[in-house]
Amino acid sequence: MSKENVEIIRRDYEAFDRGDFATFLDDVHPEVVTWAHPRGDAGRYEGKEGVIRFITDWTDSFEEFSQVAEEFRDADEKVLVRVRHQGLGKGSGIPVEGHYWLIHHMREGKAYRVDLYDNEAEALEAAGLQ
Repeated sequence: MSKENVEIIRRDYEAFDRGDFATFLDDVHPEVVTWAHPRGDAGRYEGKEGVIRFITDWTDSFEEFSQVAEEFRDADEKVLVRVRHQGLGKGSGIPVEGHYWLIHHMREGKAYRVDLYDNEAEALEAAGLQ
């Protein structure tokens, strides 16, 4: 099932980039838990509403924001995605660019947990890919 999980998550990122949030959210379990692990910005979000709040919290500090999923890695029932993001700080206009890693924990074709890391080594360890 892991290859199928990678394709589900790849499709979801493509849908998200098109602004097709219905398709994106359809592959999320209703009771999904999303954890943000970056240092200084830890948080827990529950349910599909929490996914939306998580995205809003992440992007609200930017005037402009874009992301590109650069790599999808199979980790059994998990999919690790490396994402490059860039934006302009809201108010400051300062350019920001970097990477973050998301681990999508999958069950029956749905993400039931998503973990975000700002450190590659931590993400690899959490995904069991060190």
